[in-house]
Amino acid sequence: MLNLFALLLSGSYLFTEGCKSDQKKPPAQNDSILIQLKSFNMKTYIIFLIAFSLLLGCKQKNDKKITAADSLVQGKQKIIANSPRLILITELGKFRDAIAKKDKEQILSFFTFPLADTAVNFFEVDSLFDKQRQEHHGAITRNMFLKSFGSIYTLTEMDEFNNLFKAVDLKELKVKDEISKEVHAKNEGCYFIYSITVRGNEVTLQYGTNTDAEYLKAHPDEGEVCGEYAAIWIFKFDGKNIRFLKHQIAG
Repeated sequence: MLNLFALLLSGSYLFTEGCKSDQKKPPAQNDSILIQLKSFNMKTYIIFLIAFSLLLGCKQKNDKKITAADSLVQGKQKIIANSPRLILITELGKFRDAIAKKDKEQILSFFTFPLADTAVNFFEVDSLFDKQRQEHHGAITRNMFLKSFGSIYTLTEMDEFNNLFKAVDLKELKVKDEISKEVHAKNEGCYFIYSITVRGNEVTLQYGTNTDAEYLKAHPDEGEVCGEYAAIWIFKFDGKNIRFLKHQIAG
């Protein structure tokens, strides 16, 4: 753009100088040279002027295209930022933080009470809880859960949620429906299994153990060191929040 503008100025300068120089020549010679200079410089000037106009028009069109493209990208980024999957990741992060702090109030905010008897798979929590559970025909109220939280936390090994969130990277859920990891320790008979799975509007958090195959090879006489076991927590995601659905035990 700057080079073309310089050429345009040069054309104007040549045209002006040509007009001045004809005054120093003899009259007959002046007429011939003046006609040639005027013809050449005027054509050059017009060509540069047309080229400059065309280039300026192309630049304006390109600027409009760039602006439109930028707007489209920004729009997509806004949509992605507000996508259900990122909202889900944020919700799981909140649950992770509540578990890490062992914040009873925050943890219970992910539950909708009363819980049906069939929604959980833990029994014989403590004498008070068991008595009230019987009185409520199996239903579990928020007050019951809150008062016996310590017993339920220990009984269901909820502390394993901490290891689950350390083992997997929630950000991977942006492009995956399942993230999992096996944690093996040297010379240990058991290994741990952690996973988070998204299926439709259900989100399953799972932690468990199994016998390490490599350990069995080194210690064939020990047999099964630890049985296959998994605690399964299923939550429902409504596009904004996750809420506890059911708790299951496998193995």
